[in-house]
Amino acid sequence: KAQCFINIGELFLAEANYKESALSFNNANKFIEDLGEIEEKAIILHNIGIVHKRQNEFTKAESFVNEALVINSKLKIYKEMASNNYTLASIFSKKKDYPAALIYIKEALNLDKKVENSSGIAKDLYAFGLIYQYLGSFDKAYIYFKKCILIYETMNLSNEVIKTLIKL
Repeated sequence: KAQCFINIGELFLAEANYKESALSFNNANKFIEDLGEIEEKAIILHNIGIVHKRQNEFTKAESFVNEALVINSKLKIYKEMASNNYTLASIFSKKKDYPAALIYIKEALNLDKKVENSSGIAKDLYAFGLIYQYLGSFDKAYIYFKKCILIYETMNLSNEVIKTLIKL
């Protein structure tokens, strides 16, 4: 039942229906709250963090994602830890705290490399490019976007290649 509510919450999140999304995640949490620190708990916390990020409630978002990161670290779920760090980088980027964003995206990239998550690596490289672009370091941004394109080409993701080429 918890997984069903998580899936429904993610659907509402994709549709930018934040009220229903948060309600679904809270309902999911009710089914697992007595189970302690489990993977599903971290997923729920991460998703609630994303809801707050999308509503520009960055302090709340950071708190929830950090809580998810603690659980994922204890459970050694590296792919999810990478996702948590990626989201934290996004939060700090939205707050225009680019030095902090760089720290988190670097950790996300290291974790995605550890588990050979090609899609995650490409997204991390793209995020690096964006952050350096915001900082006005266009030469560094170019390098990261170019690396990102190489991965997307290998994965035959032409839409992502085109999106990244536009950034170049």
